[in-house]
Amino acid sequence: MSDNKDSLTFARLISPVGVEEFFQTHWEQSPLRLSRDVTGFYDDTLSVGDIDRYFQTQHISPHFLGVLKDGEYCPPDQWTEVLHSVRNNASERIVDIKKLLGLFNSGATLIINAAEAAIPSLTGCCRELEREWECHVQANIYITPSQGQGFAPHFDAHNVFILQIHGSKTWSLFDVPFPSPVQTTPVADNYKQREPTKTLELQSGDLLYIPRGTVHSARAGKGPSIHVTVGTMVRHWSTLLRLLANTADKNASFRSLLPHGLSGESEHASFNAAFRQQLQELIAQTDFLKIHNDHFAEKQRADIRGLFSDLLQAGRLTPDSVVCRRPSLRYSVERNDQWLIIRFAGEEIVLPLFLESSMLKMLGATPFKVREIEGNHSDVAKLEMVKRFIGAGFLTIIST
Repeated sequence: MSDNKDSLTFARLISPVGVEEFFQTHWEQSPLRLSRDVTGFYDDTLSVGDIDRYFQTQHISPHFLGVLKDGEYCPPDQWTEVLHSVRNNASERIVDIKKLLGLFNSGATLIINAAEAAIPSLTGCCRELEREWECHVQANIYITPSQGQGFAPHFDAHNVFILQIHGSKTWSLFDVPFPSPVQTTPVADNYKQREPTKTLELQSGDLLYIPRGTVHSARAGKGPSIHVTVGTMVRHWSTLLRLLANTADKNASFRSLLPHGLSGESEHASFNAAFRQQLQELIAQTDFLKIHNDHFAEKQRADIRGLFSDLLQAGRLTPDSVVCRRPSLRYSVERNDQWLIIRFAGEEIVLPLFLESSMLKMLGATPFKVREIEGNHSDVAKLEMVKRFIGAGFLTIIST
């Protein structure tokens, strides 16, 4: 069964500011600081106990961790160890938690990247935000010692929400050197000698929204500080052009080779006119929001919370068992003359086209009994179909 714990919705994240007001006044325009004076506001999303349990995990890969001291990354060999396997005579480098926490105790900032993939409560938060935003959402945790600073002044190429979990942190905000930056935009520099345009202090439970491109830095107050940076990887207009190119690859005309020997101005003009015409026809046939949403559905990370429990219970399913599509899951559907292709989270299920009517219940967001699947199928066939979708992580069991 999936985790039914309430997740942090976007409306609650920015409360008491309304969603419409936020987009009209702040989104990609100006920072927003919310001072709540509620120390445990984010306890359901991330607590000190959650991080403590994460550090108790054995064999943590160093790929998701970073250690910063004096503005520089500490080499992994300072906080990892080599684990040798006698069984297959192999070795791998894993995090040495005592060394890691020792560096923190001596003034280093610890960074847990993509923490939503490792801490279930953050998984729920990010999946809920992904459902609302239709884009990938990532959460990085920054654990900073007293008076410590992580990164030097910099900007992000995506919008970020800062959730102050523990302690306090002072944020310095500067200008926007490159409007609407993307990943390839040059990095801002020479901000260490500048005075910030705004300085804000966050306490536990507070929120800070920083529009992309805004140069910023942060320093912990008196005592250790923990905050989560939630990044919304919203796509740009230029993203649609890249997706359009993927669509063009499916068109035989666009797979043709460019003509050889275009030397004269008239030939250039004729070619440009023909290409524009062909491109305009492709644009007219393309539903851009659909290709955007389909691409996100196919690339979305799988939400496997409760999948193991579902697999253990799958053998107990009956026609009266209740199942449901995983609430945060997005999918795309492709039809051809014979097949129905359902893509989601890196998975692909191919079914005969005549089963399309039977898929209506499973593709919907409402829980349903197995016997309610439409079509002239036996209960055994319906159960097998449901088990296939449970095993793929598309459906979850509500009750057996």
